[in-house]
Amino acid sequence: MTGQPVIALDARLVGYAAGIARYTVHLADALARLEEAERYVVLRGRLARDVQVGAPRALQRRALTPPHRRLERWTLPLDLLRARPWPNLLHSVDHVAPRWGPWQSVVTLHDLAFMFYPATHTPASRAYY
Repeated sequence: MTGQPVIALDARLVGYAAGIARYTVHLADALARLEEAERYVVLRGRLARDVQVGAPRALQRRALTPPHRRLERWTLPLDLLRARPWPNLLHSVDHVAPRWGPWQSVVTLHDLAFMFYPATHTPASRAYY
């Protein structure tokens, strides 16, 4: 892809009462205020209907893939590929990146509690992370 780089932000957790959702909203807002050459795509879930994410500068895309599902690493790329522009980079803010796609990936790990305190997570949650 030539021209402006496109950075996608996985904001599907926005709308949930979680620290990662708050982090994502603040990150998207800060990125939208930058006067750089990048374009931003905010990938939103169904619960983020009433929450502004990324200001008007960011393109908003609806993801059909819900967060924290067993197959999301395989289906999330379809959400990103069904509309243009395709991203050059995907920032996954919740520990897990898609298994495939034509973009580079950045993953934010907020903590490693699932490794150091496995008893605080269900077996399904540990397998997910």
